[in-house]
Amino acid sequence: MAARMKVTPTTQTLSYLRARGWLAEEAERQQGRIKRDLFGCIDIHAVHPSSGEFLYVQVTDHSHRAHRVTKTRTNENVPGLLAAGARVEVWTWAPEDTEPHVTRLVSSQNTTK
Repeated sequence: MAARMKVTPTTQTLSYLRARGWLAEEAERQQGRIKRDLFGCIDIHAVHPSSGEFLYVQVTDHSHRAHRVTKTRTNENVPGLLAAGARVEVWTWAPEDTEPHVTRLVSSQNTTK
C-alpha cells in the first residue's frame, strides 16, 4: 500500500481559496535551500475577480500560529499593504481541519479582528 502524501497548509490554503473563486498563487520564492516570503511575511497572494479584493496570507500549521501572527503583525511592510486596501491574514490548519483558523490584521496599527 502506498503511503498517503501529507497535505501541506499551503496546499490546503490554495485549494480552499480556489474553490471559492479566488485566483491564488504561492508568493514565496526558493533561494537555494531557503524559502523567502513575499514582503518578508506572505506565503500566498490572491485576488477575487468578482469583489476585486486582494488577499495576502501567511500560512502555517496550527502549532506555529502564535509565532506567525507575531511575525506578520510586526512586519514593516504590513501597514503599507493594509493602507493600500489589501487584506492581510494568518491562516492556520490543524490536521483534521476543513476550514482554516483565520487571524485578520485590520489596521495600520497591526491589531487583529
